[in-house]
Amino acid sequence: VKIPPISDTIIKEQLMVDKNIPEDIATDIATIAEGNYVKALSLSEENNEIHHLLTAYNIFLRSITSYAQNLDLKQVNYLQTQDYILNIKKDGKEACKQFLRYMLRMFRNELLLNLQVKELVKATKEEYDCLDTYRSFFTLKNAQPLLQDCSQALYHIERNCNFSIVITDLYFKIAQHFIKR
Repeated sequence: VKIPPISDTIIKEQLMVDKNIPEDIATDIATIAEGNYVKALSLSEENNEIHHLLTAYNIFLRSITSYAQNLDLKQVNYLQTQDYILNIKKDGKEACKQFLRYMLRMFRNELLLNLQVKELVKATKEEYDCLDTYRSFFTLKNAQPLLQDCSQALYHIERNCNFSIVITDLYFKIAQHFIKR
């Protein structure tokens, strides 16, 4: 049985009634949920986690883009970035996988923005701001390798590889793709 997606408006209103969530947050959750009320309920429980993932993504990409632009080491801030990202590891394997899935979603949104299909982009207002910051680094030329490398990192984490090694490898692979763009 195929169930059609629920409209964002209905999900938003239901979240406001059921979970007593403010309208702006309910709108963001409904947008990300992609018509799935169960996913919206789950996201409403993890609202702070989304903000944490966005912060980690922003720190990670800021460092990578600085490295790709050959800025000095203070601006690259690699060690502090690594420390922040490795704090995710302390939350367990599922948190590591969640961060990589979040990166995949944000990469997809970056590419959709570059292709100018804004209606397919599923992001909060904060995420839109972040997406605009790194938009120039994502091209159709590097899309396939970026998504492939991130998917491969997720695969390795699922197979119990060391997150520190996997995320460091991913960092430098993404930087190389940004340099080649």
